[in-house]
Amino acid sequence: MSERMLSAIQTVEKGGRPVFPLMPFSAFPEYMALLRKATKRKKQKH
Repeated sequence: MSERMLSAIQTVEKGGRPVFPLMPFSAFPEYMALLRKATKRKKQKH
């Protein structure tokens, strides 16, 4: 997973808006799964 994708997910965990960096199509499902987990964690904190 690229550095940009990881930093985008960390931004969501901190309360930022979801960002979709350029990524190969094969990495998209993994990114979406991590993004979903990050949004769930964000909701649990509030």
